[in-house]
Amino acid sequence: MTKIVFLTLLALCLALEIFGLKLEQCPPGFRCRKRTTSLLMRSIISKIEEEEMDVEICEAGTYSPGGADECTPCEKGTYAAKPGAPACYFCPKGHMCPRADVVPEQCPLGTYNDLSRQTCCRVCQPGKFALLKGMFQCDDCPSGYRCRARAKLPCEDEAMETTTTTTTTTTTRTSESIITRTTTPTIDEETVTGVLNRHNWTDIGAVIDVTGSMAACYAQIDQWLALSHTNKLVQYFVFFNDGDNTPNKDKVIGSTGGIYAVHTNEGIDKVLTTLNTAKSNGGGGDGPENDIEAIIYTIANCSTCENIIHIADNQATPRDLILLGEVTKPIKVIVCKYIPGTLVNPKLLDIAYKTGGSLHTLDLDIETLGSLKVGDTIQVGTGTYLLDVTGFIRIV
Repeated sequence: MTKIVFLTLLALCLALEIFGLKLEQCPPGFRCRKRTTSLLMRSIISKIEEEEMDVEICEAGTYSPGGADECTPCEKGTYAAKPGAPACYFCPKGHMCPRADVVPEQCPLGTYNDLSRQTCCRVCQPGKFALLKGMFQCDDCPSGYRCRARAKLPCEDEAMETTTTTTTTTTTRTSESIITRTTTPTIDEETVTGVLNRHNWTDIGAVIDVTGSMAACYAQIDQWLALSHTNKLVQYFVFFNDGDNTPNKDKVIGSTGGIYAVHTNEGIDKVLTTLNTAKSNGGGGDGPENDIEAIIYTIANCSTCENIIHIADNQATPRDLILLGEVTKPIKVIVCKYIPGTLVNPKLLDIAYKTGGSLHTLDLDIETLGSLKVGDTIQVGTGTYLLDVTGFIRIV
């Protein structure tokens, strides 16, 4: 019997050598260790012993790129929040990562982070403020307010200890880098602020989608608030989240809900509290959202708002376009989540056109939609759109 087993194993060994048969390497996110075999087996068929592996998933806070027998801990300022990570990810700006095994934390109120890969956020200096979580920079205290520095974060001393050497040896370059980064807004930040700067709109009712990844689109809301106290820029804010996490099957056109409103004259704290409540109470669920319901709500509750702007998600189509006939004021659609050179959602063109309004992007102001007739085409960025009896459709 022993002779038969020996010959069988020897044959398998030869087959592996001749045909190059072997298992695939250890997959990413796992570690693969050899099993213990007897001295006799190792001396006879070391090739087979290589094929017998214990495969274990890497724990959160560690990673493996594949082909590894051990998982590697994430470096400071990086994270892997779930088991089985093929790599550790940089902690993003506006966040801190004191631990590598959990998702990044947004910088608390009164703090900021203009650099990635940080284990702690930085406290705003006296005379500066950050009234939103996740800020990249602190802003100057607005006229009529005083801004004091908040207490240090528990992680701040430790973070400074780990970065003192780098900061000392690269002071000039670091300062230049900080200045550059804090004065360069994202495309989404540039879009809204740029459109507002290009126009002399006052007494605005601002309808803002706060679902999903729209945060950058209203990241400079503190600046709008400061300006609003001097030139009546925004009078009324309406934040909508498509139903406060209502199950999609239960959402009813016209009464989906998740709409939160506040007048600017109620104060900065009230505006930001309302914004954060809207964000925390709902994330949007499925793709379509209740844009038109929120627009109608704004018009009904702010009779003195002369200009209604709709800060819209280009990547989501409103679920309630059937309600457009109830909109009684022109809507100025500011297209967010749109990268120049890509395509504008034609349904956002419909909102602007059917209400007698306009559409705005980072570098375009389309204010002549009312002159178009059925059968006409219009060029918006890289897309060509045809107006038919139902609205705009993109054509090749």
